[in-house]
Amino acid sequence: MTTQLRIDSVHLETSDGPVAHTFQGPLTVLTGPVGVGKTTLFELIKYALGGDARLSPVARDHVSSVTVIVSTQNGRLSLTRRLGTDHRFVTVDTDKPELSGQFRVKHLPGPDSDRTIGDVLLEAIGLPTDAKVTTANKTSRVTFNNFLPYLYIEQREIDRSVAHNTDKFSESARKAVFEILFGISDAKLLQLRALERTIRGEVDEAARREDTVRSFLRESRTRSRIEAEIELTAAKESLQRGLMDVESLKADSARSRGDVGVVRELVLRTRSELALLQERAEMVRRDQVERKALERQLRSRTASADRVESAESILAPIDFVVCPRCVQSITQRDIPEHSCSLCLQPEPVPTESLLRRSADERSRLDSQLTEVQILLRAGEVEAARLAESAHGTKENLKRLDDLLDKRTQEFVSPRLEQYADASSAVARSKAQISELENLLRQWDLVQDLEHVVLEARERLRSNQSEQKEIVAGTSELKAEVIDQLSSEYWRVIAKIGIPTVTSATINPDTYLPFANNLRFDRLSTGGIATALICSYWVAMLSVALRDGQTLYPTLLILDTPRKSIGEKNARLVDQLYRELDTLSIAYPGRLQVIIADNDIPAKLSSNWRAVRFDYQNPTVPTVPHPGEANVVTVDSGAADGWG
Repeated sequence: MTTQLRIDSVHLETSDGPVAHTFQGPLTVLTGPVGVGKTTLFELIKYALGGDARLSPVARDHVSSVTVIVSTQNGRLSLTRRLGTDHRFVTVDTDKPELSGQFRVKHLPGPDSDRTIGDVLLEAIGLPTDAKVTTANKTSRVTFNNFLPYLYIEQREIDRSVAHNTDKFSESARKAVFEILFGISDAKLLQLRALERTIRGEVDEAARREDTVRSFLRESRTRSRIEAEIELTAAKESLQRGLMDVESLKADSARSRGDVGVVRELVLRTRSELALLQERAEMVRRDQVERKALERQLRSRTASADRVESAESILAPIDFVVCPRCVQSITQRDIPEHSCSLCLQPEPVPTESLLRRSADERSRLDSQLTEVQILLRAGEVEAARLAESAHGTKENLKRLDDLLDKRTQEFVSPRLEQYADASSAVARSKAQISELENLLRQWDLVQDLEHVVLEARERLRSNQSEQKEIVAGTSELKAEVIDQLSSEYWRVIAKIGIPTVTSATINPDTYLPFANNLRFDRLSTGGIATALICSYWVAMLSVALRDGQTLYPTLLILDTPRKSIGEKNARLVDQLYRELDTLSIAYPGRLQVIIADNDIPAKLSSNWRAVRFDYQNPTVPTVPHPGEANVVTVDSGAADGWG
């Protein structure tokens, strides 16, 4: 049977109090002039269901939350969504715990994302939650927002598209939803299609990698895996020979280093001896410098003593009559006896002690001078000896250096060159082995990728075969559904009386309506296009109700068909209302239709419940309306609009 989804009521929390609207019976029409908030009410319902709604300024500025009560085959659900900062979540209140709680509006990135409000609604009305749709670029979920355009025909789309068919990004999802609703396809088929894209990606990626590796191998020296293995064996044998040569040279070098080592030890020892001789010679030189300075000092002191004795012997016999300093006469002075005629101090009386001390001082100076002279002569002898020894040591060191150079040239240098050549050969062999081992890994990778490609292609064939079986099983059903829809579509068009239309069908590939062999939007625009689109939705609803076994939710919300069709074709709108009235009578309690319109037919069936609004009583009556002169619709996007 068809799935059940019914809008029971909508409740708004506004800045000036609560607002509530109920939808009783199968048919409801919200009527009133432009700008009283009919579209605003529909968009708030869409918003509560988790959709991306176009909220008018009156809603954004004055409505804090919206609650929609819906009835489904799994019971009633209360869905509340706040406007503003908490808009990413919808709170569900129901007597079923598995459907209750707070749910995100959109899926988070990643495969393990939590359930969204769309998943809850799909579960509640019995639609699959795991369906996926595949395009050339990606695989994505089929969400409740993809089903919503089949239920709510927005004012901006009612005259130009069928379920947003003009949006190329959602076109695949639109067709997938059609197939799910009418049983032409199911979640398994959609999953197989999504898996097919994944497998094709695996095949393409593995084939691309295989081509890359094969291109690399073509540029290498080897033409096959066997050739690479033969070269690897030869390279390993060359490496072993090189390692043996290196070890042999190391042994020869060890023996040669023994002879050279003895000479090098003698050179080092001789250099050490020369350094000691030079250090000793430097010490002797410094001692000689100090001794010569001491000799000069002693000679100076001896000379000073000699001058004192000489002055005494010369000056003592002289009797001065004038002062040698100021040249004044001193003969007139009284000179004490035994006193100096110049300074008048008592004459010194030579004593034995004084004479002995003077003689000792002179003897000590002579002794010290003699000792210093002896040390100077000894130092000269030592310096000469050290110089001779250093000369001999230098000659010996030169002979040893020459011998060391000769031994090194004869034994070490040739072996070092041979060792360097052998080591280079080992390094080349190792590099060749590494390169060949990498080539072999690439050959292994080619085999692995070949296996991956074959296995993926086999899975792809199996996937396509399974898809064909499912499609074959539903092809007859699809043809039957398209025939039924085409017949019903033509019947509704003829009943409504759309002028100039002589034939009408549903395209079996796009599921879009065609009239006079042209797609609906290419036959005409404006009022006629709107009539064709509305007839399509009435035909869809009619076939779903008559079949009774589809997943089609028998809820239809139309926003302002009369305005889009135009007053010139008002009779078409009146007949549209009658068709919907007929459906409600034929299938009592099984459908719900809510229409927003500027006006209603003069002869409206009693099955319709008309809810009238005006500028004094808009859809959000707690917010004063600015009046007809200041009406701005939702589609205008103005900051202060009603719609």
